[in-house]
Amino acid sequence: MSGGDLKIVCESKATRDQWLTICKETPFATFFHTPMWPEIFSGRRVRPEGLILKFNDGTEVLFPCAVKSGPAKLFKVILSMPAATFGGWVSRSSLTPEHHKAILEYFRKFRDLILRENPYDPVLQKVDIDGSEEDFTQSVDLSEGYEAAFDRAGCNHRNAVRNAMRKGVTVKQAASQGDWDQYYSIYLSSIQRWKRGQKFTGVSYGPEVFNSIRDLPDENRKLWVAEIDGKIIAGILCFYWNSHAVVWHGAGLEEYFKYRASNLLYDHAIKQACLGKLRWLDCNPSGGISGVADFKDSLGALRLRSRIINRMSWIRRLRKVASHKSQVASKE
Repeated sequence: MSGGDLKIVCESKATRDQWLTICKETPFATFFHTPMWPEIFSGRRVRPEGLILKFNDGTEVLFPCAVKSGPAKLFKVILSMPAATFGGWVSRSSLTPEHHKAILEYFRKFRDLILRENPYDPVLQKVDIDGSEEDFTQSVDLSEGYEAAFDRAGCNHRNAVRNAMRKGVTVKQAASQGDWDQYYSIYLSSIQRWKRGQKFTGVSYGPEVFNSIRDLPDENRKLWVAEIDGKIIAGILCFYWNSHAVVWHGAGLEEYFKYRASNLLYDHAIKQACLGKLRWLDCNPSGGISGVADFKDSLGALRLRSRIINRMSWIRRLRKVASHKSQVASKE
């Protein structure tokens, strides 16, 4: 069958078991593609949804997403995935560029769509995505093991790791509710620091999000915390799926920055991922903050393309403009 003849002929909803199985059997699927991720954010206005798309050549793909209702249900946004994380479709079959093009064409039916490209899809990277915004994630290649990854990191990072250990910083996995509560308190103080430095994106997460994450299987999530003299001073929250680990969230106490706990935390996460025989430790996109991107570069992380589709209906555009005007007025 020629590429031009490929088309999607059937759409159905995946069961949760189907969703999990396809993600497990697709090597480049990440934790963010699983139903566990959108379930964390599900509620009155957000619901997880996995769609099975079938081609006329018999190929099947899973499109994992969350459906978010707008105010008064005037519109609904397809998020793939929530919190601006990797999304897009996954498949146990080998997809050609023509399959990807047909899926992108099929998705034109969504008037409101926010989708971040999966940087680990080996074929999609070579396909043009009309109207997308260029962006990237930064990921540490673990294929040659920890020592090789550490040697590729910048000297500033390597020295910071050694300094942190000399100053008595230790890293452990958060085990008790108290550990998680302390991390959340650090996160709240970090938000205030980000606001003072005008680096706050306006997006924050309540304790219910972290409680839901804590309830996940230990094999899929780990909160690594750094301590000095028994006091938690920083932490990073990682997710694990297939050969991929990702640092989704991090926070630290400003008064302890001189201890270089963040460097030691990332070094520990890299080491643990290597022990688990994983392929990547992803540091996640940096939201356009150059200083954050520079830090990840210092870890020896590679910049991997991860484009963004943000298709907006006229009513969502109108609401965005109105919301912006309201925010400006509130500051005057």
